[in-house]
Order: sequence, then C-alpha cells, then structure tokens
Amino acid sequence: MLQSLFLIPMLSGLPLVATAQTVSVSDDGMTQISLKAGVMGGESGEYVYDADGSASGIRGYKISELQWELDNVWMAGINLRHRFSEGFALGVDYWANAGDGDGYMTDYDWLYVGLDWSHRSQHPDTTVRNVNRIDINGEFLLHRNAHERYDVYALLGYRRDHFDWQARGGTAIYSNVTYRDTYLVFADVPVISYEQTWEVPYLGLGIRSTSLVSGRRVTAEFNARYSVWAEGEDIDIHHLRDLRFEESGKDGQWLDLQLNIDVALDTNLDLTFGVSHSVYSEVKGPTTITDLTTGATSYYPGDAAGLDHSSTLLSLGLNYRM
Repeated sequence: MLQSLFLIPMLSGLPLVATAQTVSVSDDGMTQISLKAGVMGGESGEYVYDADGSASGIRGYKISELQWELDNVWMAGINLRHRFSEGFALGVDYWANAGDGDGYMTDYDWLYVGLDWSHRSQHPDTTVRNVNRIDINGEFLLHRNAHERYDVYALLGYRRDHFDWQARGGTAIYSNVTYRDTYLVFADVPVISYEQTWEVPYLGLGIRSTSLVSGRRVTAEFNARYSVWAEGEDIDIHHLRDLRFEESGKDGQWLDLQLNIDVALDTNLDLTFGVSHSVYSEVKGPTTITDLTTGATSYYPGDAAGLDHSSTLLSLGLNYRM
C-alpha cells in the first residue's frame, strides 16, 4: 500500500565529490550544504497478537492489524557534509514534512479463527501530522580509481525516523451478532491517533562515479545501508475508548537503498536528483494498555504486538560546495 512512489529521499550519505583526473577531486576541508524538497510515500503497520494463545487457542494468532499510509507528503530537507581528509567525510541529514500530509488508515480484526476479517474500519480522512528523519554518518574511502573515475566507500551511521497520524470519522463493518452483520458510520471526530519511531545504527557500502556529459560534470552514486539492530516503538490512542496502547521491539532488520545523480551547474553548484527506498522489518514485543479515564494499566508480555514500516522517497535540490 505504498500509496505513492513519487517521494523524497533523504540522500543522507551523498558526499557529492568528483573523482576523475579531468574533473575536480575532493579536497581536505571541503564543506557542502544541500537544500532539497520532495515528496514521500509509504506505509507503517501496527499488529496485535494473542501471544500465549489464551484468547484464540493459537499462540501468536494475529488478532488485529492497522495499516497507516503516507500519500504524497511534501518534505523539506537539509544536508551538511564536511570532508576532513581524502579518506573520511562526516555528514548530517535532516528531513521534516512541510505541512500536514494525506494519509489513509484501515483497521482489521480477526475474532473468528479460520475466517477472514470479522471487523474492518476504513478512515480516508487520515492526516499525516508529523514526519521527520535524521541521519548522521561517516564515509570511509575504500578504493579510488582516478583513471576509471570512481570511488568505493563504506558508511557507518545512525538513523532515526518518526511518523505521526490521526484518523477521523470513517465507516466500519463489524460482526456484533453474526458474521459481518453491522455497518457503522463514525462521527467526524478523532478516532485513532498513532505515532511510530525507529532508531538504527547501520553499516553501508557505496560507489560513486563521475564523468563529463556535454561538458558538464555528472556524478552518479548508489549505496546500500543495512542493519540487524533496528528498534521500533509506537503509541496508539483510541479516542472513542479512552485507551492508550504502547509497544516496542528490537533487533529488527533494516535496509535502505539510495540512488543519486548530480549535475554541475557551475564550479560550486550542483542540481541533485535522488531516490531511496527504506524498509524496517517487523519487530515484536510486549504491550502496555492504559485507561485514560482511570489511569489503570494492563501489561501483556511476550510478542503481543508488532510494528513495521516501508517508504520510498524522491527529491530534487541544490548542492553548494565551499
């Protein structure tokens, strides 16, 4: 349900540096600043499980699933990078939404073992309220071939992603007496608010190649980033029931693929195009439920809940080298 693949990449590890003898090679002390705009699309999943099988008779049975979509969320980003030596550069990227974005939420429940969903609600009036991302990474040169005009480099970094939605109104089909027997229309009020946060240290590998096209320097770059140490947490507030659900999980897999093309406009200024795709695999963990009216809490241990995320980003920007 990646509602839109026209999105804005974070381009977090893009040290836009030429490598050929006929094109300027990076110098110690070079600082770069990039300003970018784009669009993001993607989806986060929220899951509830019968961890011990006490409700369904099946350990790990999926009771509920909510899919939160990002659709054409406009973003603004800044990237700062400084090359301390020929072999090392440090970069910081930050992205944030440029206003509320469009979303969509679908909520499924499976209360009858062996049958398809028993409850489903759909919420087209879902607002993406907050999206932000920060990436801090070091780039280490592994190999430079000046004749062939390419670099191979390694990345060591840290990524944090945060997403926040609110769903209002909507319609539902419930199984109150018999299977799918009830149709509901919610009032135009907040129904569920949801936020999801990911943190991950990572390693990466990339290649950057520079050439002259019609007299202009063109740099193409691809890198892949991977980790098995992703940690995720979420908060779900069911407004109509006055309940807050909190979950967290760790040791998840994360993969990010980035492609970037930079076209020189003059000696110090580039036009940059980029695309990236990022996937956090599902992590599972315990759930804490808080009654917002009384303050009473209930704790469900084991793999009682799960969360995941995937998104694709496309961006356009300017990069200035000082």
